[in-house]
Amino acid sequence: MEMTTPVLSEPSPDGGGARMQFPMEERFPGPEALPAPLDSRVETKRVGARYVAAAKFPGWPLEFEVVAAERDLRGALLRDGLQPAIGYRLARYNDPFTPPFLRRNEVLIDLSDFEWP
Repeated sequence: MEMTTPVLSEPSPDGGGARMQFPMEERFPGPEALPAPLDSRVETKRVGARYVAAAKFPGWPLEFEVVAAERDLRGALLRDGLQPAIGYRLARYNDPFTPPFLRRNEVLIDLSDFEWP
């Protein structure tokens, strides 16, 4: 299986770690077609489509930068009259060997009750 992109992570609600998500290639028709996880903490599931807002930033995603990007994005959404959902995900798009100045990261916030015009 090739590397998937982005790798998504979100802090756990209790603040004790993070949950990671790895989007699968289109050649897998659904979770049942994926190899069975060897670890009981790993689950496979289909996640439905949703609208998100994104804030892009380069480099290593240091915690203070991620928190600042999430705060700024959430504030902009509220100022624009949109309803950001609670929480966020960090999307990382590069392999571990990409130099920091070429890395692309995004903070993603789901939009509650949003419909495309």
